[in-house]
Amino acid sequence: MDGLRAVMDAAGMERPVLLGVSEGGPTCLPFAATRAARVRALVLHGAFAHFHSAVLPPERIEEFIAGIGAEWGSGASLRFFSPGRLNDPACRAWWARLERLGASPRAAIALARVNARTDVREALPAIRVPTLVIHRSGDVRVKVEAGRALAAAIPGARYVELPGTDHPIWTGDVDAVVDGIEEFLTGARHAPRGRRSACSPRSWRRSWRRPSAPPPAAATPEAGAWRAGARR
Repeated sequence: MDGLRAVMDAAGMERPVLLGVSEGGPTCLPFAATRAARVRALVLHGAFAHFHSAVLPPERIEEFIAGIGAEWGSGASLRFFSPGRLNDPACRAWWARLERLGASPRAAIALARVNARTDVREALPAIRVPTLVIHRSGDVRVKVEAGRALAAAIPGARYVELPGTDHPIWTGDVDAVVDGIEEFLTGARHAPRGRRSACSPRSWRRSWRRPSAPPPAAATPEAGAWRAGARR
């Protein structure tokens, strides 16, 4: 939470709308509960409060982590997030590059272990800011029950359940997500647009051809080798 507040202060954001996507939700939830004066509203997408009930039970964590160690950088983890695109060469190539630029295998494993300890359920009843919870009914990564539980536990929360299996906010029917957020924050929607998935091969190639590089990693042999491989 201190990191989130520091970023807000540095950016001059007095009362922003917080968008908590996936594991970003557990960062935003306690902040909204304890610092309501700094939050205009809270929007959650594919989020959860308790990892083991929402994502993976404790007995499956080591199996999942072993898969990260063996496959990270290949794009294979796409099956856990947007499985309908796993056999799309353009999408998988972009996802593989995202993995390599985002973290080394060791860093990805460390993050997975941190996420597995997530439990912020006690913060939910204390949230008093306007809250929107969006969840896709077939989300392959975070069970839809997790979104329903968030909405039930946060006083006055609005819940929107959308069709689809994609977990990332920027794949699948993105327009439906954006429309829901727009209506929640402004009270209205713009005129209907042609529906388009941001995960179309053309969009992946055009919009995300050059993913941003991560912050400099520690100067270790492993990190140096991984950075060299990530550029490919």
